[in-house]
Amino acid sequence: MCFVSLIDLFMWSQATESLTNTAVSLGADVNISCDRDIEEIYWYKQKSPDPPVLILRTYDSTYEGAHYENITFKHKYSVKTNSRLFIRNITTDELGVYYCVKTSEPLKFSNGTKIYITGENQTESNDAPQHETPWRNLTIITSALLNVLLIIALIGTCTAFTASMFRSH
Repeated sequence: MCFVSLIDLFMWSQATESLTNTAVSLGADVNISCDRDIEEIYWYKQKSPDPPVLILRTYDSTYEGAHYENITFKHKYSVKTNSRLFIRNITTDELGVYYCVKTSEPLKFSNGTKIYITGENQTESNDAPQHETPWRNLTIITSALLNVLLIIALIGTCTAFTASMFRSH
């Protein structure tokens, strides 16, 4: 059981390194699709160098709607379907990487969608991936550090569980 969870952590690490880049104009509306075939998900935004922020959770039933982590998010974010996040009137505050995460165990992270600004006064080279390298490196380093912490916690939990099983027999 513990071994399967370690594999999931490594899969998440690789998924966070595969971003879909989406160029937007300030003031535009954006739809982000979750690449998970599920209805109950968490939507997170990560804006470097800050940690990921939970935006909202969707539920299996459309009757329940979405639960927003912060009421101010309700003015910017909504869900058109449970697997699509809608962002109104993009400003620089909404730039970053968006992830959807399956709510049930084991957690399954999406590959992520990076939202960045494009405009008429920017050249093609400003949006090229090579200019995103420092940000991307920070994302990879953060991902690796989080994975190490999760693995340590998982090993501790598995060790404690195994020890308690042997004590009870």
